[in-house]
Amino acid sequence: MSGHRTMQISLTELFRTEVETEGKVLTDALLALERQGTAADVEQLMRAAHSIKGAARVVSMDDAVRVAHALEDFFVGVQQRGARIESGHVDVLLRAVDLLSRFAAGTADGQETQAMLEELAALREPRKTPKTLVDVPLPADVGLKPALHAMLPVFRSELATHGTAIRNELAAPQPRADVLRNAFDAIAGSARLLRIAPLAAFAAAAAKGELPPDAQTIEAILTLSQTEDEHFDPQLNHLLTLLPNVGRASARPPAPVATPAPQPVERPKPV
Repeated sequence: MSGHRTMQISLTELFRTEVETEGKVLTDALLALERQGTAADVEQLMRAAHSIKGAARVVSMDDAVRVAHALEDFFVGVQQRGARIESGHVDVLLRAVDLLSRFAAGTADGQETQAMLEELAALREPRKTPKTLVDVPLPADVGLKPALHAMLPVFRSELATHGTAIRNELAAPQPRADVLRNAFDAIAGSARLLRIAPLAAFAAAAAKGELPPDAQTIEAILTLSQTEDEHFDPQLNHLLTLLPNVGRASARPPAPVATPAPQPVERPKPV
Protein backbone atom coordinates (compact mmCIF):
# COMPACT_ATOMS: atom_id res chain seq x y z
CA MET A 1 0.00 0.00 0.00
CA SER A 2 1.42 3.41 -0.96
CA GLY A 3 2.35 5.98 1.66
CA HIS A 4 -0.27 8.41 0.30
CA ARG A 5 -3.00 5.79 0.64
CA THR A 6 -1.89 4.95 4.18
CA MET A 7 -1.92 8.64 5.13
CA GLN A 8 -5.41 9.09 3.66
CA ILE A 9 -6.72 6.13 5.68
CA SER A 10 -5.13 7.56 8.83
CA LEU A 11 -6.71 10.98 8.23
CA THR A 12 -10.09 9.37 7.63
CA GLU A 13 -9.80 7.48 10.90
CA LEU A 14 -8.90 10.72 12.66
CA PHE A 15 -11.97 12.34 11.12
CA ARG A 16 -14.17 9.51 12.37
CA THR A 17 -12.67 9.83 15.84
CA GLU A 18 -13.20 13.61 15.80
CA VAL A 19 -16.85 13.24 14.77
CA GLU A 20 -17.42 10.57 17.39
CA THR A 21 -15.87 12.68 20.15
CA GLU A 22 -17.29 16.07 19.19
CA GLY A 23 -20.61 14.52 18.11
CA LYS A 24 -21.10 13.26 21.66
CA VAL A 25 -20.27 16.74 22.95
CA LEU A 26 -22.87 18.23 20.59
CA THR A 27 -25.53 15.69 21.51
CA ASP A 28 -25.02 16.06 25.27
CA ALA A 29 -24.88 19.87 25.09
CA LEU A 30 -27.96 20.08 22.86
CA LEU A 31 -29.98 17.97 25.26
CA ALA A 32 -28.80 20.20 28.11
CA LEU A 33 -29.64 23.28 26.06
CA GLU A 34 -33.14 21.95 25.51
CA ARG A 35 -33.60 21.70 29.27
CA GLN A 36 -32.09 25.09 30.14
CA GLY A 37 -29.90 27.04 27.74
CA THR A 38 -26.77 28.80 29.02
CA ALA A 39 -24.02 30.73 27.32
CA ALA A 40 -21.51 28.05 28.37
CA ASP A 41 -23.50 25.40 26.52
CA VAL A 42 -23.39 27.44 23.32
CA GLU A 43 -19.61 28.01 23.61
CA GLN A 44 -19.22 24.25 23.76
CA LEU A 45 -21.48 23.72 20.76
CA MET A 46 -19.57 26.29 18.70
CA ARG A 47 -16.21 24.71 19.45
CA ALA A 48 -17.43 21.19 18.67
CA ALA A 49 -18.99 22.17 15.32
CA HIS A 50 -15.85 24.13 14.41
CA SER A 51 -13.62 21.12 15.19
CA ILE A 52 -15.71 18.81 13.01
CA LYS A 53 -15.66 21.36 10.17
CA GLY A 54 -11.88 21.56 10.31
CA ALA A 55 -11.47 17.78 10.37
CA ALA A 56 -13.89 17.38 7.44
CA ARG A 57 -11.95 19.95 5.43
CA VAL A 58 -8.71 18.02 5.98
CA VAL A 59 -10.21 14.88 4.40
CA SER A 60 -11.96 16.93 1.67
CA MET A 61 -15.44 15.84 2.77
CA ASP A 62 -17.23 18.89 1.40
CA ASP A 63 -20.78 17.92 2.41
CA ALA A 64 -19.70 17.43 6.02
CA VAL A 65 -17.86 20.77 5.92
CA ARG A 66 -21.03 22.54 4.76
CA VAL A 67 -23.26 20.94 7.41
CA ALA A 68 -20.76 21.57 10.23
CA HIS A 69 -20.29 25.15 9.03
CA ALA A 70 -24.07 25.72 9.05
CA LEU A 71 -24.25 24.35 12.60
CA GLU A 72 -21.38 26.60 13.69
CA ASP A 73 -23.02 29.67 12.12
CA PHE A 74 -26.29 28.91 13.89
CA PHE A 75 -24.58 28.61 17.29
CA VAL A 76 -22.56 31.79 16.72
CA GLY A 77 -25.80 33.64 15.99
CA VAL A 78 -27.40 32.22 19.12
CA GLN A 79 -24.59 33.46 21.31
CA GLN A 80 -23.99 36.85 19.73
CA ARG A 81 -27.61 37.89 19.34
CA GLY A 82 -29.10 36.27 22.42
CA ALA A 83 -31.33 34.25 20.11
CA ARG A 84 -34.38 32.37 21.23
CA ILE A 85 -34.44 28.68 20.40
CA GLU A 86 -37.65 26.78 19.94
CA SER A 87 -37.79 23.42 21.64
CA GLY A 88 -38.41 21.86 18.21
CA HIS A 89 -35.12 23.28 16.93
CA VAL A 90 -33.15 20.79 18.97
CA ASP A 91 -34.60 17.92 16.94
CA VAL A 92 -33.26 19.46 13.71
CA LEU A 93 -29.85 20.12 15.27
CA LEU A 94 -29.61 16.57 16.56
CA ARG A 95 -30.46 15.23 13.11
CA ALA A 96 -27.66 17.37 11.68
CA VAL A 97 -25.25 15.79 14.18
CA ASP A 98 -26.52 12.35 13.17
CA LEU A 99 -25.91 13.21 9.50
CA LEU A 100 -22.31 14.17 10.33
CA SER A 101 -21.86 10.83 12.08
CA ARG A 102 -23.15 9.01 9.02
CA PHE A 103 -20.80 11.00 6.78
CA ALA A 104 -17.94 9.80 8.97
CA ALA A 105 -19.19 6.21 8.74
CA GLY A 106 -19.62 6.46 4.98
CA THR A 107 -23.34 5.67 5.10
CA ALA A 108 -24.81 9.12 4.38
CA ASP A 109 -26.52 10.03 1.13
CA GLY A 110 -25.06 13.21 -0.34
CA GLN A 111 -28.56 14.24 -1.44
CA GLU A 112 -29.44 14.74 2.23
CA THR A 113 -27.00 17.64 2.52
CA GLN A 114 -29.05 20.30 0.76
CA ALA A 115 -32.23 19.38 2.62
CA MET A 116 -30.40 19.62 5.95
CA LEU A 117 -28.79 22.95 5.00
CA GLU A 118 -32.24 24.34 4.18
CA GLU A 119 -33.59 23.14 7.53
CA LEU A 120 -30.70 24.73 9.40
CA ALA A 121 -31.14 27.99 7.48
CA ALA A 122 -34.83 27.98 8.39
CA LEU A 123 -33.92 27.89 12.09
CA ARG A 124 -32.48 31.39 11.75
CA GLU A 125 -35.74 32.77 10.34
CA PRO A 126 -38.03 34.40 12.93
CA ARG A 127 -41.41 32.79 13.31
CA LYS A 128 -44.60 34.77 13.70
CA THR A 129 -46.14 32.45 16.30
CA PRO A 130 -43.34 30.79 18.28
CA LYS A 131 -44.16 27.85 20.48
CA THR A 132 -42.26 26.81 23.59
CA LEU A 133 -39.08 28.89 23.72
CA VAL A 134 -35.78 28.52 25.55
CA ASP A 135 -33.97 31.79 26.23
CA VAL A 136 -30.21 31.78 25.78
CA PRO A 137 -28.71 34.74 27.64
CA LEU A 138 -26.48 37.14 25.75
CA PRO A 139 -23.00 37.39 27.33
CA ALA A 140 -22.38 40.70 29.11
CA ASP A 141 -19.45 41.68 26.86
CA VAL A 142 -18.18 40.71 23.45
CA GLY A 143 -14.44 41.02 24.03
CA LEU A 144 -11.90 38.21 24.13
CA LYS A 145 -12.93 36.78 27.48
CA PRO A 146 -10.89 34.02 29.17
CA ALA A 147 -13.15 31.40 27.58
CA LEU A 148 -12.34 32.83 24.15
CA HIS A 149 -8.64 33.10 24.91
CA ALA A 150 -8.71 29.36 25.53
CA MET A 151 -9.63 28.96 21.85
CA LEU A 152 -6.65 30.96 20.57
CA PRO A 153 -4.46 27.92 19.74
CA VAL A 154 -7.11 26.64 17.33
CA PHE A 155 -7.65 30.13 15.93
CA ARG A 156 -3.92 30.68 15.37
CA SER A 157 -3.64 27.31 13.63
CA GLU A 158 -6.51 28.24 11.29
CA LEU A 159 -4.90 31.61 10.50
CA ALA A 160 -1.52 30.00 9.81
CA THR A 161 -2.93 27.28 7.55
CA HIS A 162 -5.29 29.41 5.51
CA GLY A 163 -3.17 32.56 5.57
CA THR A 164 -0.28 30.59 4.07
CA ALA A 165 -2.60 29.14 1.42
CA ILE A 166 -3.75 32.65 0.48
CA ARG A 167 -0.20 34.00 0.31
CA ASN A 168 0.89 31.11 -1.91
CA GLU A 169 -2.07 31.55 -4.24
CA LEU A 170 -1.55 35.29 -4.57
CA ALA A 171 2.07 34.64 -5.52
CA ALA A 172 1.06 32.17 -8.24
CA PRO A 173 0.83 33.29 -11.90
CA GLN A 174 -2.88 32.38 -11.94
CA PRO A 175 -4.38 32.33 -8.42
CA ARG A 176 -7.19 29.80 -8.08
CA ALA A 177 -10.43 31.47 -7.05
CA ASP A 178 -11.80 28.37 -5.29
CA VAL A 179 -8.71 28.02 -3.09
CA LEU A 180 -8.86 31.69 -2.11
CA ARG A 181 -12.58 31.45 -1.46
CA ASN A 182 -12.27 28.41 0.79
CA ALA A 183 -9.33 29.88 2.72
CA PHE A 184 -11.03 33.24 3.34
CA ASP A 185 -14.27 31.47 4.26
CA ALA A 186 -12.41 29.42 6.87
CA ILE A 187 -10.82 32.55 8.35
CA ALA A 188 -14.22 34.27 8.44
CA GLY A 189 -15.73 31.33 10.34
CA SER A 190 -12.87 31.30 12.86
CA ALA A 191 -13.10 35.08 13.36
CA ARG A 192 -16.85 34.82 13.95
CA LEU A 193 -16.18 32.14 16.52
CA LEU A 194 -13.98 34.54 18.50
CA ARG A 195 -16.33 37.47 17.80
CA ILE A 196 -13.74 39.43 15.83
CA ALA A 197 -16.40 41.02 13.66
CA PRO A 198 -14.18 43.30 11.48
CA LEU A 199 -11.90 40.41 10.50
CA ALA A 200 -14.89 38.16 9.86
CA ALA A 201 -16.50 40.81 7.64
CA PHE A 202 -13.26 41.37 5.71
CA ALA A 203 -12.65 37.66 5.13
CA ALA A 204 -16.27 37.03 4.12
CA ALA A 205 -16.12 39.89 1.60
CA ALA A 206 -12.80 38.62 0.25
CA ALA A 207 -14.26 35.11 -0.07
CA LYS A 208 -17.02 36.54 -2.27
CA GLY A 209 -14.50 38.44 -4.38
CA GLU A 210 -15.81 41.80 -3.19
CA LEU A 211 -12.43 42.88 -1.77
CA PRO A 212 -9.02 42.32 -3.36
CA PRO A 213 -6.67 41.01 -0.64
CA ASP A 214 -3.38 42.85 -0.29
CA ALA A 215 -0.05 41.39 0.77
CA GLN A 216 0.29 43.62 3.84
CA THR A 217 -2.98 42.39 5.33
CA ILE A 218 -2.14 38.74 4.67
CA GLU A 219 1.28 39.16 6.30
CA ALA A 220 -0.40 40.75 9.33
CA ILE A 221 -2.76 37.75 9.54
CA LEU A 222 0.23 35.40 9.44
CA THR A 223 2.02 37.45 12.10
CA LEU A 224 -1.08 37.22 14.31
CA SER A 225 -1.06 33.44 13.87
CA GLN A 226 2.39 33.35 15.51
CA THR A 227 1.65 35.82 18.31
CA GLU A 228 1.62 34.55 21.88
CA ASP A 229 -1.39 35.12 24.13
CA GLU A 230 0.11 38.02 26.10
CA HIS A 231 0.74 40.01 22.91
CA PHE A 232 -2.30 38.85 20.98
CA ASP A 233 -4.63 41.80 21.61
CA PRO A 234 -2.14 44.54 20.53
CA GLN A 235 -1.25 42.59 17.39
CA LEU A 236 -4.93 42.02 16.66
CA ASN A 237 -5.57 45.75 16.96
CA HIS A 238 -2.74 46.41 14.51
CA LEU A 239 -4.31 43.98 12.03
CA LEU A 240 -7.71 45.65 12.39
CA THR A 241 -6.22 49.04 11.50
CA LEU A 242 -5.19 47.56 8.13
CA LEU A 243 -8.64 46.26 7.25
CA PRO A 244 -10.99 48.24 5.01
CA ASN A 245 -14.20 49.52 6.54
CA VAL A 246 -16.44 46.52 5.76
CA GLY A 247 -19.78 46.57 7.48
CA ARG A 248 -18.40 48.52 10.41
CA ALA A 249 -19.69 51.70 11.93
CA SER A 250 -17.21 54.54 11.87
CA ALA A 251 -15.36 55.13 15.11
CA ARG A 252 -15.89 58.88 14.71
CA PRO A 253 -19.16 60.43 15.79
CA PRO A 254 -21.15 61.95 12.94
CA ALA A 255 -20.40 65.58 12.25
CA PRO A 256 -23.00 67.88 13.75
CA VAL A 257 -25.46 69.28 11.31
CA ALA A 258 -25.38 73.05 11.25
CA THR A 259 -28.69 74.47 12.36
CA PRO A 260 -29.49 77.91 10.98
CA ALA A 261 -30.05 80.58 13.60
CA PRO A 262 -33.71 81.46 14.06
CA GLN A 263 -34.70 84.58 12.17
CA PRO A 264 -36.61 87.25 14.08
CA VAL A 265 -40.25 87.39 13.19
CA GLU A 266 -41.33 90.85 12.10
CA ARG A 267 -44.55 91.79 13.82
CA PRO A 268 -47.05 94.00 12.05
CA LYS A 269 -47.10 97.56 13.35
CA PRO A 270 -50.31 98.70 14.99
CA VAL A 271 -52.38 100.94 12.81
